[in-house]
Formats: sequence, C-alpha cells, structure tokens
Amino acid sequence: MRRGTYPHMALWSNAEGGGLMIRGQAHALPEGILAMAARSLRVAILDDDPSVRTAISRLLKASGMIGDTFATSIDLFNAMEKARPDCILVDLYMPTLDGLEVMNYLREIGIGAPVIIMTAHDDPALRDSCIKAGATAYLRKPLEAAELLDTITRSAKPPADIN
Repeated sequence: MRRGTYPHMALWSNAEGGGLMIRGQAHALPEGILAMAARSLRVAILDDDPSVRTAISRLLKASGMIGDTFATSIDLFNAMEKARPDCILVDLYMPTLDGLEVMNYLREIGIGAPVIIMTAHDDPALRDSCIKAGATAYLRKPLEAAELLDTITRSAKPPADIN
C-alpha cells in the first residue's frame, strides 16, 4: 500500500513492514529501528524542497520519531524558542543561509543539538569542512532510509541532555 508519492521519494508499508522508495529503489526499514526510536526523538528537518521534508518526516514518523519540518532557516530559528530538537537535519544548499551558516548560527545562540548535513552535491573537501565545523554527519542525497535512521539515532542526545 503506497501512502505518499513525491518526485524522488515515496514511503510504503504493507503487512510485511515498510520502507522508503527512493528513485525507484526500495529500502526496507531494518528490524530494530522502531525499538531504537522508542523514546520519540524530535528531529528538525530544514530543506527547501517540500518533497524531501515530507518524505523524511513520514519516515521518521513510521519509525516512532517526531519530525518537525522547516522550509527556511528563519522558521527553524523561530521554532528553537519553543522546542529544542534532539537532532537537526540541514540541507547544505539553501536559498538564504547555507547549511554551514545555519549550523554556526545555532551554535552562536546556544543550540547544542547535533547537526547532520544533507546534500545532493557530494564534494570531499566540503564534506571535510562540514565535519571540521562541527557537523555530526554528512549524508548524500538520495538518502538511504536505514543510514539516515541509524545516523539520527547515533547522533541524537537523550532529551535530558539537550540545552
């Protein structure tokens, strides 16, 4: 049963389980992912592509996590006043502030949640710059569901440890 289709991604589920279809390839959710997310991690998703935001949010929901989506860095910054996420996914190339600038500003205002940079344009030098600047991880799009969920779970701090 298909639950949503987007230009490059679709979340699917059936009696045997579920997963994420990315560019025509099915990626099953691995056993144990739901258990790893049992504490309902809150993940902020900043991406200017609505289909990416929606697909990631649905994947997180299917895995027992909470995905808060943001189209602009300003929306993300304003939301930080109300609720702090356990982890933040940031697209590297955004229309106003890029992912590194977003990460640096979050640190300046005291947000210590781990930041995972996502990009469709892999560049080893840029990847190194992001990690040196403090990104917890650097993931290439199209995203692999299992890798994304594992990276979030490993990166996220327990809610009690968030600023």
